[in-house]
Amino acid sequence: MTDPVEPTDDSDQAGHPHQLLIRLTAGVVAVVLVAAAAWILLGNRHPTRSVEAYCDKIVAAETLRSALATGDAQEIRTAVDQFQGAVDVAPIEIEPQTQTLVDYAEELASTLGTTGGSEAETRAALTEAVRRLDDRSADVTAAGRAVDAYARDTCHLDPGGTSPTTG
Repeated sequence: MTDPVEPTDDSDQAGHPHQLLIRLTAGVVAVVLVAAAAWILLGNRHPTRSVEAYCDKIVAAETLRSALATGDAQEIRTAVDQFQGAVDVAPIEIEPQTQTLVDYAEELASTLGTTGGSEAETRAALTEAVRRLDDRSADVTAAGRAVDAYARDTCHLDPGGTSPTTG
């Protein structure tokens, strides 16, 4: 009885060193091309800076004001994260002021995150953080006024709220 499978010639197989090297090189090139394409198409995306995008995000400023008033570290952290979205899309003329506010709020949130959580500890930590950051209060106040004016004049929002202004 004969074997139905005929022996193959080893010279056709991919086991030769130069064929293996060619396939390995092709595989590496393919991976590099896919990674480069992914970076170009996905990883290199920056939020588009625009007035419209900023105005959509700036409503987070009111959330931040409310959170700072409560002194709740988690609420402040959430509001800061939302407000960071406004920095990411801010037109160049208002980005530095918006970043100033986010940086200040992040420092407050960081300080509050180290407290035990009682109301007295939270108030003491907030008071200490504000005292520690006092040298920046003029910059923060000016930044807040600039963001409020931009929200009012450009986004047509009420600086104390998020409703559109009339007129």
